[in-house]
Amino acid sequence: MEFLEKKDRLKILISISDQLWDDYKSGTLKADEYLTKADEIREELNKVAEVTFLDMQELSKSFGYILIKSRNIFGNNRNYKFQRLIFN
Repeated sequence: MEFLEKKDRLKILISISDQLWDDYKSGTLKADEYLTKADEIREELNKVAEVTFLDMQELSKSFGYILIKSRNIFGNNRNYKFQRLIFN
């Protein structure tokens, strides 16, 4: 598994943070859930260790999201998308 560059790790963590905020504003997350998860994201942002994409997928999953990596048609630009996990 490849290691992610720092900018990619930051993009993913910021995107998770944005998605958490959107879910909180829409009522999907309660305030206490949002605050707990937002604090965890802040902790991850402060870490400097090398992280693989798989590590970021596991982290995303722990927050209730699936992390998907996609490339543009030329295959040279990485984008990351999230989908909320639905629990029954």
